[in-house]
Amino acid sequence: MTIDEAQVAANIEQGPTSTFWPHGNISFSKTLVWFTELASRLEKTVQRMVLEIFGVDNHGWRVLEDMVKWWIVSYYVEPSPNSFIVMVGESLKIWLNGGLCPTYHRVMMKGDNARYSVGLFAAPRGGYQVKAPEELVDDKNPVLFKPFDYEEFLGFYLTQVAPVGARAGLTTYCSA
Repeated sequence: MTIDEAQVAANIEQGPTSTFWPHGNISFSKTLVWFTELASRLEKTVQRMVLEIFGVDNHGWRVLEDMVKWWIVSYYVEPSPNSFIVMVGESLKIWLNGGLCPTYHRVMMKGDNARYSVGLFAAPRGGYQVKAPEELVDDKNPVLFKPFDYEEFLGFYLTQVAPVGARAGLTTYCSA
């Protein structure tokens, strides 16, 4: 289950709340909105710290303030050592011209019990071109990635890559 625009209370109320509680559950909705806001503030703080460390803190403030948020709830029935792998930080790697390596997030299961996993994800809104700032590009550090629109990448991924079971990442999609 995915909740698009998870920072909007109405989307949470119309999505999981009405699915699990047809008569509503305002306490659940308020708690999830509160947690989304809290996690989003933490995310912005960490991203600003990274931008400051790389000396490009005057870039990106607009995109950090206007990110799309998704809550994704996953259900795993069978134990598997490689049930679910997500690259975390790929777009930041591209934004910083390879200056930061993304991490892999993996859900691992043991035993016979089903598991749920919940994640809050953020990405630039459609129309925003993610590209390395000029300060991070020179003769010694050429552009490693072509500018890209994250929404266009998702469209490509969902129609071209995911249906055939491939795991091509964002870095493959926009490598220079």
